Amino acid sequence: MDNFSDYFTNTVFPRFCSDCLEQKSSHAYYRFTLSEFFSFVPSYDDFTLENCTAFFEEIKKKNKYSTCVKKRRQLASIFSYAIEHTDVFTEIPPDFQNIFMEIPLMEPKQEIHPNKVISLPELDKIITYTKNNDVLCMFAIMFAFKTMLRAEEFRNLKWSDVIETSDGFALQVYSSEEQRYIFLPKDMGKLLVAHLNTLEEAVYIFSKDGSSVLTGGALRYRLRKACDVSGIPRYNFNDLRNAGIAYASSQKCPVDILAQNINMKKKSHISRLTSLSSIIFPDAAEYTNIIFKTDRKKDKE
Repeated sequence: MDNFSDYFTNTVFPRFCSDCLEQKSSHAYYRFTLSEFFSFVPSYDDFTLENCTAFFEEIKKKNKYSTCVKKRRQLASIFSYAIEHTDVFTEIPPDFQNIFMEIPLMEPKQEIHPNKVISLPELDKIITYTKNNDVLCMFAIMFAFKTMLRAEEFRNLKWSDVIETSDGFALQVYSSEEQRYIFLPKDMGKLLVAHLNTLEEAVYIFSKDGSSVLTGGALRYRLRKACDVSGIPRYNFNDLRNAGIAYASSQKCPVDILAQNINMKKKSHISRLTSLSSIIFPDAAEYTNIIFKTDRKKDKE
């Protein structure tokens, strides 16, 4: 691929912006990251795991951990988009790999602040708003908090991954070529099935037309908007996931079981949240089964 950087900058990137970035203000940030990367890795021959890792080691010297993660996510999104559309981007080799998914980054040293973990009253507010105004965002919030899946795991779920069992519902989750099953709370399973029954044809849960997946950027935008309208801080899906882990811990769920359920090999992250659970959810016993506000009224009738 002789024109590696030019092809991605002038051909792939404009189409990626058009299809994946709903806010035009994001274009400049993605473009800067792409330009920054190509100044370090200008040719296809240089596009190796070693050089890409060196690029992130370099930017870590002058950026916060969160910024490095953001830049990796931006680059991974652009290159994933290119791989998914090789029928359009015909100059991309058939064996082209998204190396950014393999880049290890230093684990953050800072502790998790209680203010970055959504409270149950705040969760109630945002669920009330999204259930009436953005059902896909509501499901995304539910998956992050109640199943503690990562955004990229639940974003790609298909309706066929939702399984009804004798005890309720379960999810088939695929990650790193591994398959695991996760229990799905009954109230959440019922809402999903009720929504599915309103659709004529659907493959993916997070889709406008049923056949194509919403981008990560589109889901993040929906969550930011829901937070703003609900009058709560702008939490991201990882914040919601952390809250779910902390809540489960407050319900005396053992760390080993939590780690297995959420596929987290390093338990230090869970331990930091466990230490915060009593602060974040002092009255968690009152929420043993979190049923969303709009459903509680029906249950009382």
